[in-house]
Amino acid sequence: MAGLIGSTWPSNLRPTTLAEEPIASEIRVFRLDALTCQDFSPLVGESFLAKPESAPPLSLTLIEAKLLRPQLVPVPGLAARTPFSVVFRGPVDSRLEQGLSRVQHCRFGILDLFLAPIGPQTDVAHFEAIFS
Repeated sequence: MAGLIGSTWPSNLRPTTLAEEPIASEIRVFRLDALTCQDFSPLVGESFLAKPESAPPLSLTLIEAKLLRPQLVPVPGLAARTPFSVVFRGPVDSRLEQGLSRVQHCRFGILDLFLAPIGPQTDVAHFEAIFS
């Protein structure tokens, strides 16, 4: 995921967030390889808008941001960071499959995340993105 970049849209084209509040006016660029668990932790409980390539847009709630076991061998060319995952909750009837989704939040703007469904499907669905 080191090559994926998320950014906000130019102010004249920028969509609104789920709360119908405009995204900050400055254009910010977030490198996915520079984001940390601490960037997501304060957003637990907040809504994100996911726009998967193969399904209609849907609202996801961030329910967890947790650190994973550090890599024992550094990967050449990647910045050293502690791996982490973020888990979202969404509607069980969503047709969100494993793959790349454009995920929007007012703090980050737009991020292209690889989301994978996890766990058994009951009355809600869970999706995870792992940052290594």
